[in-house]
Amino acid sequence: DIGATYRVRGGLALIGGFAGGETSEDGRDPATHRVLLNGDIDRNDDPAVKASYFENTTHLVTVVDPTGDVLIDGLALSGGRAERTVTTTRASGGGILCESGSLTVRNCSFEGSWSSYGGSAIYSGGPLRLERCRFRDENNADGGAVDAVGPLECVRCDFLACRGWEGSALRLGALANGFHRVVNCRFLGCQGIWGTVATRGPIRMFNSVVSGNHGTIVGGIYMTGSYLGPQSRALNCTISNNTSTDGMTAGIDMRTIDDSYLSGCIVWGNAVAGRPRDLLAQMNFGSGMIARNSCVEGWGTAAPGSGMIAVDPRLSHLTGADGATATSGEVATLEWNSPCIDAGHIAPGPDYFDLDGDGPPPCPGGDRGRRADGVRPRSR
Repeated sequence: DIGATYRVRGGLALIGGFAGGETSEDGRDPATHRVLLNGDIDRNDDPAVKASYFENTTHLVTVVDPTGDVLIDGLALSGGRAERTVTTTRASGGGILCESGSLTVRNCSFEGSWSSYGGSAIYSGGPLRLERCRFRDENNADGGAVDAVGPLECVRCDFLACRGWEGSALRLGALANGFHRVVNCRFLGCQGIWGTVATRGPIRMFNSVVSGNHGTIVGGIYMTGSYLGPQSRALNCTISNNTSTDGMTAGIDMRTIDDSYLSGCIVWGNAVAGRPRDLLAQMNFGSGMIARNSCVEGWGTAAPGSGMIAVDPRLSHLTGADGATATSGEVATLEWNSPCIDAGHIAPGPDYFDLDGDGPPPCPGGDRGRRADGVRPRSR
């Protein structure tokens, strides 16, 4: 039955990982006692053949009556298919459809779902928090393995080989208040048109890697639209080896955003087909951007900023032993002799590092390394 779905009401939780004898949630083990929700009714899914998904379940999980917070924890979800041809439901959210209300998804894996609009894994119309989740081979005719209309908080998640139009991994909506947060996440080997992460609202991205992705226009991060509110920030991120075929910028495009901030980042090796690997190939920014203590290929004295360098950061482990894009177990790091080790300086100052909006935490200052994957590299 393609219309079959697990319906979760507001205020309830759907939790996996139990063997059956536990007396509390703490005793479960999702890795050992795997709970799989699979929409592949005919067991014939082929990510390269969209027609193989036509008989699949439309939404694996649907949040209904969202009058309270919903938690989904410890599940594996695959094979959902949200299509425009299904007239009774939305064409988003093949894995989880939550049109309104607050949703938290924790310790879950998503693989091999389709949508004809956005959010093949998750569509969320309200506040969404993702923790320690993995998204792989998600397919979208329009945008986003995760399509978040409301504010997103994404912590320690991996997005691997996802495909879509706008934001192949994340498509984030415009916000009247607040900002999206992406912390300690990895975006590897995704393919689309307008970026792997595409946002129409303010975003604060911290300690994350965006590497080895491809987009027709932008390969890495795409920020679009003029908006009022908090400053968009990229802090301690590595944006590297992304490619574009027809655009101007392969790394990070924030040219329509006048108020943006880049600090402690590595932006290197991003390439546009048929063009030199210069600053524009790495990033495109507005006149009001503030850049500090980062390593950006092609950065020159004419560009604004302080503490900037344009020297090969000597990144390693961006690809696996097989030459393919790194998997979640292969973390981008800095070589022992990288010029980025102990080259940054983060000192107390304006509210640049406030990720949660309640004021900056205490910071002792001193040298910090410009980082790959947000982890302080070990020198030999």
